[in-house]
Amino acid sequence: MKKFFIIALFLIISVLIQHVTHELLHVLVGRLMGFKLKRIQWFSYYGGTRVFFENEPEISDDSSDIPKEWFLTSAAGIVGTTLLGYISVFIFAVIPTNLFRLFMWVLSIMLMLTDCSYALAGSAGNFGDMCCIGKYLKWSRKKKTAVSLVLFIVNCIIVKSVLF
Repeated sequence: MKKFFIIALFLIISVLIQHVTHELLHVLVGRLMGFKLKRIQWFSYYGGTRVFFENEPEISDDSSDIPKEWFLTSAAGIVGTTLLGYISVFIFAVIPTNLFRLFMWVLSIMLMLTDCSYALAGSAGNFGDMCCIGKYLKWSRKKKTAVSLVLFIVNCIIVKSVLF
């Protein structure tokens, strides 16, 4: 029972780390691209979080050209948390068994599966970060979904082979 509560606590901490890191990466890269942050709507934007910058372009099905700066800002969350996931899996694999390793196990699973799932859902549903990424790269919905599915499968294989 004690282990269950420890894992539950680690899960809550991991969810927060993943979510906050994802959004702060958008903010960091957006600021590096010269965008001025207006606000961050934490955990209240359709059940999630949204970063708002000044002069943000409206990205819709009719949008054609997406500036490189917006592409990089959109990609920062998914790319950054996925890379952090790979780093956390490596740390998990090389440290001895202890409470920190248990935390790294939970964090690794969260980082490896959350954003690739979000990318897959966003590709299929044409929303979120993948909407902007796909527009910039001029990818069809099928191509965005296929690429996101490959990332999801690769991450699942890593999780299964290293963490279980």
